[in-house]
Amino acid sequence: MNAQLDEARLGLAALPTHLHGGLLRYIEDGIRPGAFLCSIIDNDLLGAVCHAGEGIGLDDLRRLARFFYNDCPSQCHGSKSKRLDWEGQGGLIGAGREHARE
Repeated sequence: MNAQLDEARLGLAALPTHLHGGLLRYIEDGIRPGAFLCSIIDNDLLGAVCHAGEGIGLDDLRRLARFFYNDCPSQCHGSKSKRLDWEGQGGLIGAGREHARE
């Protein structure tokens, strides 16, 4: 679990800093981010474009896609159902608690 978290934290360096908090809270604790990041996580391009704030461009979308593909657990992105499951388990921290109980 710690290696996955370390990898995600390293990958944040390429992303806009105003997204770091929401991304870390989602990955670590399964806390739902805002509509833009939910759309990215859900693999919803139309939603991501519609919810993107000022200053988010195509390069940022590419970096976010690379971040999730290369630096995050595959269970936390790719569809709305994966996001909801990730939120329900409490992110990496919750997954670690579940694993410790087994």
